[in-house]
Amino acid sequence: MKVEKLTEMNSESNLKDNAEQKLDLSVFVYSLTVVLLIVLLITLFPSKANSLVGAIYDFITDKVGVLYTIIYIITLVFSFWLAFSRYGKVVLGSSKEEFSDFDWAIMLICTGLAGSLMVFGIIEPLNFLMDPPFGIEKMSDGAFEYAHMCGQYYWGVSYWALCVPVAVFIGYFLYVREEKTARVGQILANRGILNSAGALIVDVLGVIATLGGVSTSMIFSTPLLSSILCRFTGINDREKVTVFVLMLWLILFVFSVWRGLDKGIKFLSRINVFVFSLFLLFLVIIINPITVIKWETNSLGLYIQNFIRMSFYTDPLGNDGFPERWSVFYYAYDMAYVLIIGVFIGRISRGKSLRKMVLGTIGYGTIGALCGFSILSCFSLEVQRKGVVDLVTFLQNEGNEAAVIGALESLPFTGIVLLVYAALSLIFMATTTDSTAFTLSLMTSKNWNCDDRTGRKNRIVWAVVIIVLTLSFLQLKGAQTMRTISMIAAFPMIFIQAIVMLTLAKDLRDNHNAE
Repeated sequence: MKVEKLTEMNSESNLKDNAEQKLDLSVFVYSLTVVLLIVLLITLFPSKANSLVGAIYDFITDKVGVLYTIIYIITLVFSFWLAFSRYGKVVLGSSKEEFSDFDWAIMLICTGLAGSLMVFGIIEPLNFLMDPPFGIEKMSDGAFEYAHMCGQYYWGVSYWALCVPVAVFIGYFLYVREEKTARVGQILANRGILNSAGALIVDVLGVIATLGGVSTSMIFSTPLLSSILCRFTGINDREKVTVFVLMLWLILFVFSVWRGLDKGIKFLSRINVFVFSLFLLFLVIIINPITVIKWETNSLGLYIQNFIRMSFYTDPLGNDGFPERWSVFYYAYDMAYVLIIGVFIGRISRGKSLRKMVLGTIGYGTIGALCGFSILSCFSLEVQRKGVVDLVTFLQNEGNEAAVIGALESLPFTGIVLLVYAALSLIFMATTTDSTAFTLSLMTSKNWNCDDRTGRKNRIVWAVVIIVLTLSFLQLKGAQTMRTISMIAAFPMIFIQAIVMLTLAKDLRDNHNAE
């Protein structure tokens, strides 16, 4: 096949040609221009930017927030239809899989969960404890039970299913239909769905959504890492420590880029999974294995029992705001990650069937999320329930970082625990930044097959952009601001996701009906 021949090209002349053809200046320049304008406006007018963000948040939640719920439901149905229909047998190109199931699974888990898991896994159950669904009384026994389950719902099947259409779309058109680009807009233009201007708009919006998603994750992780380092070093200048943390991420990223996809992202992912597993095992021993099993067994029951209700929950009569505060935010947050994860998974899935790709994305991703959230949430809820530390008060009065550090300091070997936790967060986000920059290099290139050796400079540029954008967003304080950034960045993805599903379904029907 053409794609396989391209993969095997090793001559210097071919590599040089690929490097020259690689960068798509239109997408690259327009995307960078928009990002630089955002950074400039936030830097020059932070108070006005905060006010604007608040107004946009109110508009999205009140007027169009339900669209995020609708696209999630449609995507969920589409993903399972794709897996169990006759099209599930379609194999992506070569019969030999490029990556083993283990390496494929850990790369998608580390890319998708990011450093946010280290923060959300501890603080989200506390938020749900104070703001439970279905009119449950806050801080009650029922609130504790749902607090343990809700994080698993929002990071489980619902999250990973949203990533499936783009992942399959990219994998299918690269390896089956032999497209030369991993740009969603350009592929749609090549199929006659969009003209060149429409393709450019879709690709630029995709880059902006991707940057918004990963920057939101880094906004949650960076202050926590800075706080931990401030405690160890005694330095009170948080801004300098924050810059230092971001530079550490950049160093790890450059190391990974130079090692390449196989030895870079895969290497970091293996380290991440190994250390994270040891950390979770340590927490299980401290909490008590039986207690963890009881919590998770109960939560799985609530998960299964309430999956449909949570998916469709809009509370039209009660108007307590839970769907807007949580479902809309999480579906928007997930949609901002659709291209990061989708393009990345599509690129690394050569040789897999569509069925294996869909079920693996949802299955492996959900298992990874549930393992992390089950134990981290059990830990924070047990600390709160037993009165070891009043984490809710820390969260309300001092913010996310104080609550997480307060929980960790309740553990034995506090110094070692804080260092391991910081290292895990650092590696998680380094893996995500690397995967994101890798994805962005594909989304701004004309030829997807020159990503590893000739795309290093492109990827480093995007890593620097992510760090600059994160520093800019950190000037906008408050959880609502972070939620709004995700919602704004993800809004165009609602429509891009719909077009992707329609195009993919049509092409499969036209070309694989006999299979």
